Amino acid sequence: MTGIGGDEVWDFIATRISERDSVIVVAGGHGLVERSAQVLGERDIPHRIDEQLATAPSPGVVSVAQGLMHEGLWAPESKLVVLTEKELYGKAVSASPRTGRTLATKRTRVVDPLQLSAGDYVVHDTHGVGRF
Repeated sequence: MTGIGGDEVWDFIATRISERDSVIVVAGGHGLVERSAQVLGERDIPHRIDEQLATAPSPGVVSVAQGLMHEGLWAPESKLVVLTEKELYGKAVSASPRTGRTLATKRTRVVDPLQLSAGDYVVHDTHGVGRF
């Protein structure tokens, strides 16, 4: 699933939830699961953390799970949306074949920390968006 990002993805999620679709957010690590749930809460989007996706997704509630997917999908006829870190935060995740650990893809822009000011938004490879 491509073509959405930034605030647009959160608006898309809110719309799909209001249409009673089943929405699953898949994040590679516990920190990103927590961060995704936090952002959903800040936007008043109903959600629950189900890291192992042990229960079936509920229509109208985002299920946030830990897992490894390279790209999301939207099956409108099935009313199912699956989103990954790529859609939410603009970065893909890959797994090391030996360890199974997830690793963020290489950064394309590195910011000099000396150029940051208090309150600037920053993106951390593991923890997502935050303030400096």
